[in-house]
Amino acid sequence: MLHQWVSNGAAHDSAQHAPVCHPDTRKTIIGDIMSWIEDPSRTSSVLWFNGPAGAGKTAIAQSLCKHCAAAQWLAGSFFFSRHTPGRSNADFLFPTLAFELSLAIPDVGKIIDEIVAKDPSIPTKEPEIQLQKLILEPLQQLSEQPEHPIVIIIDGLDECEGEDVQSNVLRLLGSVFQRPSIGRDRICFIVTSRPEPWIHDEFTIEPLFSITRQIFLGQTSEANDDIRTFLRLGFTEIHDSPKHRLTMSNVAKPWPSYRVLDDLVDRSSGQFIYPATVLKFVGDPNYRPTDRLDIITSIPMISSSALTSKPFGALDQLYSQILSTLPDKQRTLDILSALIAMQQATSALLLDWDPHVELLRVAEKLLGLQPGDGPQALRMIHSLVHITGRSLISDVADDNLSRPEDLQTYYRDEDQIRFHHKSFVDYLLDPSRSLEYCAEMEEMNARLALACIITMQTFSLQPTSRIACSTFPLNFICKLLIPHPKCSYLGLCNALLDSSRHQVRNPTSNIDRSVDILRPICVLLGHFGSRKNGD
Repeated sequence: MLHQWVSNGAAHDSAQHAPVCHPDTRKTIIGDIMSWIEDPSRTSSVLWFNGPAGAGKTAIAQSLCKHCAAAQWLAGSFFFSRHTPGRSNADFLFPTLAFELSLAIPDVGKIIDEIVAKDPSIPTKEPEIQLQKLILEPLQQLSEQPEHPIVIIIDGLDECEGEDVQSNVLRLLGSVFQRPSIGRDRICFIVTSRPEPWIHDEFTIEPLFSITRQIFLGQTSEANDDIRTFLRLGFTEIHDSPKHRLTMSNVAKPWPSYRVLDDLVDRSSGQFIYPATVLKFVGDPNYRPTDRLDIITSIPMISSSALTSKPFGALDQLYSQILSTLPDKQRTLDILSALIAMQQATSALLLDWDPHVELLRVAEKLLGLQPGDGPQALRMIHSLVHITGRSLISDVADDNLSRPEDLQTYYRDEDQIRFHHKSFVDYLLDPSRSLEYCAEMEEMNARLALACIITMQTFSLQPTSRIACSTFPLNFICKLLIPHPKCSYLGLCNALLDSSRHQVRNPTSNIDRSVDILRPICVLLGHFGSRKNGD
C-alpha cells in the first residue's frame, strides 16, 4: 500500500544514480565507516560525513549502500536531488524509507501493512507522524529484534528544498534515540551533505550532538592518493579502449607521464569531480585523447593563495576551458539555461503526462531551433552533460508546438538528459565563477514563458477539442515567472490559467477571452526581453 508514496529513483539501486567508488579508492574511509556500523560498543548512532561539492560524498554513500546491502544490514536509503521530482523535498522521505524497510525485514513489512490499512492517510501526515507510525512503531513491535545493525542512509540532505525542512529532518532523526526502546547499538543513520551552516548547527546541539560522529571529506594525502589511482586507472582504460585503438596505438605507456598525473592531482584539490570530468573530456570517442589532454594541461595553474579565496578555482577553469571549445557558445548556453529552467519547473510541478517526449526536444521547440540543434549544441560537452539515446531521437512532429501534448510530456523522462554533477549547474548560475559563460536565468525564464504564451495563442486557431491539455503551458509559465523580478506577471498568468480551465470545462465558451489576456503579457515579456538586450 505504500508503493504509491515511494519516490522512484531515490533508492540506492536506482538506475538514476552515479556509480560507486572505484574498488581501489576510498578503501580506508569506507572500511572505517563499516567498522563503526558493526561495532556494538560504539557510543554514536548518527554519522554525518560532509564536504564541498565534488568531494565524492554520493559515491561513498553508494558504496556504503552496496556493502551494507550485501551484509543484509541496509534497511533503507534516500538520495535527495534538487531538480528531480519526488527527490527534492522531504514529502516522500519516510514513506520511501518505510517501504524499503518492509522489503529488508519482512516481519516489519507485515506490521507496516497493518498500520497503513487501518489509516491509509498516514503517508500524507506530518513527518513526525510518518516517522513514528511507519518506522519506529513497526520496529518496536517486532517480537524478535534483529541481531545485526539496521542502517539507514540519507544522501545529499542539502539538496532537499528548504533550510527549515533540512533542520527538521535532522531533529527528527535525533529524536529517535530519545526513545528507550530504540537501541543505539542496532539502528544507525548515515547522513551526507555539504557543510551548510544550518545543517552544521543542528549537529552542535542536542539531541544530535552527543550521538553523532562527524567526518569531513577534504583534501588529505589519502584523498590525493585515491585521486592519483583513479586517474591512472582511468587513463589506462582510455589508452586500451577499442574506441581509441587507432589514435592511441603509437602512444607509449605509461600515459600520461607521472609529472602530468601529479599536476592533475594538484589541480583536483581533493575534489573527485575534477578528475572525473577530466577523464570524461579526454575519453570522448570523437576526439584524439592526447589532444584533449593537452587542452587540460595548457590551463594555467592557480596559486595556493588564490585557491584560499576561490576553492573551486581549478574546477571553474576546467569548466570554462571545456566551454571555450564550443563552436557556437551562445546556442549551447541557451540550451543549458533552458534545461536548467525546465528542470527547476519539473521539481515543483508534479504532473503525470503521456506519451513521452524528450526534454531536449521541447527545449529546441521553445527556443525556436531546428530538430537536432539541441544534441548538436551539446555534442562537445558530453563530459559535463549526460544524454541518453532516447534524447537524440524524437517522433514529435515539427509543427512549432501546434500540439499542446508536445509540451506536457517532458516531465516523465527527466533522466534522459542530466548534468553529470550539480557543481556544473552551480558554476553556470554564479556569474562570479562562470563570467562570460553565466546562464542568464531571468532572461531565459522570460524567453521560455513568452514561447509558451505564443504557443497558447496558436491554440485559439484550433478546434476546441484540441484545447483539453492547454493548462500545461500555463502551469509551466507560472513556474517560470516565479523568480522573475516583475511578479505581477504571475497574477496575469494565473488569470489566464483560470480562464483556460473554464474553457476545458465549457468547450463552447469564447476562446478569444484568453487571447485578449495573452496580448498584454506578450507585450510585457517582449519589452523585458528587448530591454535585457540593450534596447
